[in-house]
Amino acid sequence: SQVLYRASDSLKIVKGKANEIKLKFQSLLGQSGLNIQMEQALGTTIKAQFPSSRKKPSLYGEVIISEFYAIPSAEEGSSNGEWLELSNRSADTLTLENCRISRDGQSTATTQLKLDGILLLPNTALVLSRSTQTWSSMTYSSFSLVNTSAHLKLLCQSDSTVIDSLFYSASTRDSSAVHISEGKASFLDGLKNTMRDRPESWCTASVTEPNTPISASPGMINSSCPQ
Repeated sequence: SQVLYRASDSLKIVKGKANEIKLKFQSLLGQSGLNIQMEQALGTTIKAQFPSSRKKPSLYGEVIISEFYAIPSAEEGSSNGEWLELSNRSADTLTLENCRISRDGQSTATTQLKLDGILLLPNTALVLSRSTQTWSSMTYSSFSLVNTSAHLKLLCQSDSTVIDSLFYSASTRDSSAVHISEGKASFLDGLKNTMRDRPESWCTASVTEPNTPISASPGMINSSCPQ
């Protein structure tokens, strides 16, 4: 755990009366905690409330592409086995109405995936897949993740807001790209959400061999990359 915010103040509380203090607390991290420490407050009860709301994504990084599978093996039906994962890093339920994933800045049927009707609960992840899977929340048919290289963008509010972006490549010569390889999913280190634009923050995990030490985890919060 890490202390992100620290503040202190003093307040006189009238005995026998209810006192309400409103503190504006907002964080893009999926997991946050609040610790209130009081001195000589015998008989005082503290109740902290964290209201959540339903809203549309408006800030970069509220929703991220946290894991994807761009080169399924031939045994999995090639492109039919592909999938990608979206994670909600905010403290609110996010509706992805009028949001889409665009590949290489295009808007054709094969290069965009519309996300209308999707709700993302706080600190959760969901999977969009080319074929029906038990762990998938939505299937798509026309859109495709190419197995060479591509730029992905998560766009909302009629494309006026970029919520996340990602560049991946199968070529080791693309030093600025997230690496992809056949039969392995690329996933973001769970402790490096704020550094996801760095290729070293990503690693690959086996999809075709689920019992290996590092296995893909679609729909689950990502673990850390191996040291």
